[in-house]
Formats: sequence, C-alpha cells, structure tokens
Amino acid sequence: SKCLLIHSRLSIVDLSSAGNQPILSRCGNYIFVINGEIYNYKELGSLCANKLDIDNISDSIIALEFIIEFGLTKFLELAQGMWAFALYNKAESTLQLVRDISGQKPLFYYPALDYTFFASTLTSCIKFNDIKLSDKIIYNFVQSGSLSIDELGIVSINPGEIHEFLPTQTMPSVKKYFELNVNRFKSADLEEIECLLEKHVSWTLRSDAPIGLFLSGGVDSRLVAAIAKRVDSKKIVAAYTVAFDVKDFNESNEAKKVAQKLDLFYEEVLITPLHVKNFFE
Repeated sequence: SKCLLIHSRLSIVDLSSAGNQPILSRCGNYIFVINGEIYNYKELGSLCANKLDIDNISDSIIALEFIIEFGLTKFLELAQGMWAFALYNKAESTLQLVRDISGQKPLFYYPALDYTFFASTLTSCIKFNDIKLSDKIIYNFVQSGSLSIDELGIVSINPGEIHEFLPTQTMPSVKKYFELNVNRFKSADLEEIECLLEKHVSWTLRSDAPIGLFLSGGVDSRLVAAIAKRVDSKKIVAAYTVAFDVKDFNESNEAKKVAQKLDLFYEEVLITPLHVKNFFE
C-alpha cells in the first residue's frame, strides 16, 4: 500500500519550519499530519522518557512522540485540544484517521475504487475527486446551511472516532474512543468549575503567534474573554465581533461593552445580505 500525505500549515506553536508537516517520527516509521492544536502539549512532553525541548518545538511533534511511546489510546485519554489527524505506520501500511471528541475539526474521506482520499475540508474532497454538485444539493445547502454528503459518497468521521485503514481490508474499522458523561458535573461546585475553566483557557493562550478573541454578546465568549484577560492580560491583542444590520441577530453592542470593560482593542466586521449575494456570484 502507498500513502501520500500533504499538509498546509497554520503556525501557532513554533513558527519555524521545524514544525512543518508531514512530520516523520524520530524512529522513522511513523508519519503524522494534524489540523488542530494540542493545548496541554507541555504536560504530555514532560512525561516522555526521551526528553523533549517542550518550550521550543511544536505541539504536533510532541503529540507524535507521545503516541509512539505511550500509544494512541493513552494519548486520546490525556490530550486536551481540538484535532483531525492522520497517523501512518510505514512498517504495517496502516492509516488511522482520528477526530476530536467535540468535532471542532472536521475530517472526511472519499472511498474511490482504487484509492481513498481524506481531508479536513469538504471542498478538498469535492475538488480532488471531481464530484459534481446537483442543483438539488446546492438548493438544500442554501436553505439549511448543511450539505448532504451521503449523496456525494463522502464519509464524515464522527466526533470521538478512529477510522483505521488496513492493507487487507477495503473499508476501515471504526472505533468510538469517547462517550460524553453528562452526569460528570452535576455535583461539581462553582469553585471546581472555575478552576477547570481557568486551567483550560490558560492552555489555549500558549501561542507563538498573536491571539485574538472572537467575541459575541453570549455568556460563553464573555466568560472566556474575562478569564483570558485575568490569566495573561498581555496575550490578547484584539477582540473581533461579527455585526449584522438586522437588530434581532446583532450582538455587537453587548460585545463592545465587554471589550471596553476588559480594556481590549475592539473591531467589528459587518456582514450584510449583499456580502452573501456577492459570495455566490
């Protein structure tokens, strides 16, 4: 079996070319590509026997070395972040496609007759495989905002799933590695929740690139902004809000008040029906 991996990188941790992908493991047997970010990469790197320079290498390199040393199951148990990644084992000719538990990063594949194409963007699957979009599919997309990919022959990997491709099988095996425990925080107190929020927000602020906040008038983004400002006031360079000219959908006034209270540089991006019309034209 042959495997071709191509990656276009958005650099966040380690902006040098050393963090470029695909990544070849130190042992030379594994190749790794990932769309996403491992927030607790420093904690994972400190557990590796082969000491890694956790302050000067990318989270993706640490993720690969951790997987090799401790296994994929242990990595998925401890890792915090968002990801769609592929891990190729050269010796066994196996490919594992893995999506994060909340589905923040998409992951698709198209099983053709003599190859399987995968990507973290739907447009890549459509363009590479020359898939034609019917008028019905386009109409349904405009009406509902979602694309019925089943009709296109494209498979979407569900959140918290591993799809493993073996050279002896035509279709991959599917494994669910995470189930949400809705009862986990029923007995948690506010102090515990606040501690968890602060820890996770501080992890997401680990970046070698400037950080901006996507701010709305909702409770969640306001809470994240307040915690981020408290954890590291110098990290946040700006807050951005999408504004609408329809009053019922516009939350920019509330967002602006939050930015002013937190002393954040604030910028609005106005979206109108004309923008949508021009996009389709």
